[in-house]
Amino acid sequence: MKRISLLTLMICSAVAWSQEHFTGISTSDNAGLMNVMLNPAAAGNAQNGIYVNMVSMSGNLLNNKIGYSDLISGKNFERAIFSGNEPANLRLDGQILGPSISWKIDKWAFFFTSSANTQANIINLDNSLGNAIVNDMIDVTGAASILSRNQRANGMAWGELGIGLARKVFSINGHSLYAGAQFKWMLAGAYVDMAASAFTGKLSIQGNNVLLTDASARLNFSYSGSLGDDFTRIPNYMDYLGKPGGVSTDLGLSYTWKMENESAPRITAGVSIKNIGSVSFKDQNSSSNTYLLNIPDGQYFNLSQFKDEGDIKVIEQRLQQSGFLTVTNDKQNFKVKTPTLFVLNANVKVYDRFYLGAVLQQKTNSETKENQLNAQDVVTFIPRYRTDNFEVFLPVSHYQISGTAAGVGMRYRAFFIGSGSGLTGLLNNSNTRQVDGYIGFRIAI
Repeated sequence: MKRISLLTLMICSAVAWSQEHFTGISTSDNAGLMNVMLNPAAAGNAQNGIYVNMVSMSGNLLNNKIGYSDLISGKNFERAIFSGNEPANLRLDGQILGPSISWKIDKWAFFFTSSANTQANIINLDNSLGNAIVNDMIDVTGAASILSRNQRANGMAWGELGIGLARKVFSINGHSLYAGAQFKWMLAGAYVDMAASAFTGKLSIQGNNVLLTDASARLNFSYSGSLGDDFTRIPNYMDYLGKPGGVSTDLGLSYTWKMENESAPRITAGVSIKNIGSVSFKDQNSSSNTYLLNIPDGQYFNLSQFKDEGDIKVIEQRLQQSGFLTVTNDKQNFKVKTPTLFVLNANVKVYDRFYLGAVLQQKTNSETKENQLNAQDVVTFIPRYRTDNFEVFLPVSHYQISGTAAGVGMRYRAFFIGSGSGLTGLLNNSNTRQVDGYIGFRIAI
């Protein structure tokens, strides 16, 4: 299990993916399909008749403990993430937006999207428990207690094929309202989830082993596809092309105020509800089992046996063989709920070619529940300088996990590149607990 944190670093280094995807460019009035991914109704107020996305990639690694300077200085990641008093939270989220197209016909707009997605999380993991499993150590006194809390580690790879439409509802004196929807067919690639609810216990060191006693918890082990075989291998987090496994829906409204002689709207604003749905996992390697853990005081379970173990089935089997588990529910097929989001977005012309944008993202589900994908709350403000062919923007965001970060991005005709935290990383890298970036190419016709 030591390789969990190393895995996230290797993925971040190997691919240019991002977290709240395409920060800054997604609220531009000339971003095409980036607007549609934020709000499906935005297809109706697109500036051009046809947009084609060739390929765009976005990704982010963020946490609540380690700064950007720690990452590049070679600081021991495994120990740093489980330091301090706060539980450990770490998130990696990536998206590759593949061949996609949107087009307008009179009052209607239609679009098709394709994407590959990766997510990996450590959620509210107790520091003592994390150190015991990953680092073979607890605190300097040689004993520690696990605080009662819900904690998880999970990961998923999946694909999406989306089809959607938008329509102008009305237009009066330059004020227009659009409505839109997108339906996404989910391709169930691979999944792994290890969850512990109301986990309490005591840890002690005996020789070279870390032992758990006087412990109780509700445990869930769920897995499917290649992540059920090894959740530490990078290729398993790229297992996108699974079986069709359900539908997810996006709904949105978008408003614009645009004068006849102007090339871009003075105001663009929208509201959307995204990712309403779930993914079903049904293959020979699928399993979801729930247990009650009870280790009486004076009896011990060796946690050190899980060090460097990447097979969730082996972890589950060793716990079963210990005699400390009682099965409460077991099933082969299961569903994973997608992270339903409430999103507000706006872009306002302040003066001449200067604009101010904003995005509010609020999750509607609990991040500690079993078998669900996760998201975080984010607020972003985006000063922007825009011409028809060129724009530059400076997004400033507050992320639920990593705090405040400032980024920078630009678009030149069809090409765009940016980061939600790059500016803070350059100017004050010791306080930046986030590494992210995106790049893309789209054609407007």
